Amino acid sequence: MSLAQDLKKFSQLKYHYIHNRFRSPLYTYLLWEGLVRHHNQDVSFDYQLNNMINLKNDLAVGKKEWDILVQAIEQELKNDFQLFNDLLKQSQQKNQQLLDQIMILQQKTNAENLAKFFQLTYEFGAFNIFTLLLEKNFEQQLFTIIKKSFHKDQEKILLALTTPQKPSIIQQQELDLFRLALIKNKTEQQEEIEKHLEQYAWLKDTSMTGDYYTAAEIQEQLQKIQDPEAQIADYQAKIKEQKNDFEKYYQKLNKQEQKLVEILLESIFFRSWRTERFYYNAFLLTEVYQKLAVNLGLDKYQDIFYLIPPEILSLLSATEKADQEIISQRKKGYVMLADEENTRIYSGSAVEKFLAQVKVTETSVNNQSLKGSVAYQGKAQGPVCLVESKEDFSKITAGCILVTKSTTPDYVPYLKMVRGIITDEGGITSHAAIISRELHIPCLIGTKNATQILKSGQIIELNTDQGEIIVKV
Repeated sequence: MSLAQDLKKFSQLKYHYIHNRFRSPLYTYLLWEGLVRHHNQDVSFDYQLNNMINLKNDLAVGKKEWDILVQAIEQELKNDFQLFNDLLKQSQQKNQQLLDQIMILQQKTNAENLAKFFQLTYEFGAFNIFTLLLEKNFEQQLFTIIKKSFHKDQEKILLALTTPQKPSIIQQQELDLFRLALIKNKTEQQEEIEKHLEQYAWLKDTSMTGDYYTAAEIQEQLQKIQDPEAQIADYQAKIKEQKNDFEKYYQKLNKQEQKLVEILLESIFFRSWRTERFYYNAFLLTEVYQKLAVNLGLDKYQDIFYLIPPEILSLLSATEKADQEIISQRKKGYVMLADEENTRIYSGSAVEKFLAQVKVTETSVNNQSLKGSVAYQGKAQGPVCLVESKEDFSKITAGCILVTKSTTPDYVPYLKMVRGIITDEGGITSHAAIISRELHIPCLIGTKNATQILKSGQIIELNTDQGEIIVKV
């Protein structure tokens, strides 16, 4: 399609808004191509989405297409309750194939092996949308059960039963940092930091741009850890408390209700795991991408993340150099579209035209109060730290209340400093909801417009203990 045709088509659609995230063009293409076409023949039913748009970091999909797919997946689940577990197993098998292909690429970097890696990634994409489609349905079913089985503290019970029981990669890294802080010998600590980076450096790069933790950044985090032994003990006590709360309510459910809880918890864990595969696999391919960047004549290797797979393969096959000007434009912002025709990208002046003509969100602003859902109960008061992107992380100060559209794993080192969290987006299974429970930080999610109303420096009171959740400005 031409630019004019795409502007006309996508400006006329109604959208299901998903979230605001900066993700590199390479990441977005790899994810989307796996969602809009049926690459994975092991999945027997139609899982494709259509009319997807990344409007300079705002991600949305055609509402009609979204609703149809939600209904189709829910029907599949009714027909086969084991379906979700089967999909989880298939995703793990496909990820192992990806890891095997990465080893092949590391041994022999060429266009043919890279194309196979891209194709396997598209096939893995079949599993990326299921949690978003199903979690809301699972949550509603569980809350209905809770309201029928428990007469009070219903929201508290819902939070307890949806708090992951498996340790997340974030929790594992946190414990490893405490362990590193206990090491007094500097030489030994530096050696352990290098091992830590091999396991966790990629956690910083939630945009897939090749920006990983360095030894200096880990050292900086370690310097902020006071009394690591006490923090380990506190962490273990919190985990024990969460497990006790979970078991107390879980044991009161019947077998079928327990099965629903187990599937929902698997879904929550899988939500993070599936996206982490993209970041981790890119980290494993660092040397491969460095070699390819040289062949493509890129200014620096991270520029490869601003190209899309067909461009990379075409340039490699023709032994041509990449257009650095296009990469520079995409760094300022891009629009990506995906439909039954193909997945395509625009940058430069086209971005402003899309922003002017295509609206993917509808926000009604109430400047008196903000309402949302409780992710973790508690009270907090302090100045607002408004964070719109990772470039604003320096604004986060000790004792503030973080206000942001949503959180991702690279927020975690800064979350330890804040008294409260407020997000525009997310449900009780979102990253902000889960991490706030892991770190025991009062958290309000899904306000829709907190980032539009609240300003950095404002003193606000966050109270999530009451039935109606209001942030008083």
